[in-house]
Amino acid sequence: MEIYERDYGCEEREDDQKDIVLVRLRSENGQEHVVEAEDAALYRQEIMEGTEVFLVDGKLRRALGNDWVEQCNRGMDVPGFIKLMDRLRNGETAVCPFCGGVVSMTASEDGKDIFSCHSCDMYFMTDCRS
Repeated sequence: MEIYERDYGCEEREDDQKDIVLVRLRSENGQEHVVEAEDAALYRQEIMEGTEVFLVDGKLRRALGNDWVEQCNRGMDVPGFIKLMDRLRNGETAVCPFCGGVVSMTASEDGKDIFSCHSCDMYFMTDCRS
């Protein structure tokens, strides 16, 4: 991943305009994709050049590392998580925060739903409902 300052030209950036940067993403198979991102958002997520990221719903998300439990506890969006579970229950898929693979609901047993990644060994079980 590479980050480039956006060229605002001779007009410069307005005082109330957010600082936007261009981020070049390169997949493991060499495909490149350039997205715009708010510079402050990259700092908040501690995303810098070389950080492993995934593009989720048009936004950059830092890949979870070994301290993923602490990261989740620090920034858990419970309402957002419940909405995601509902979408997965309805047959949608999501991006795995560990490997970038596809996460879906894979089973429902004894009132609990099981969600898993099709690429790695990540899975979880929950009985949370909205």
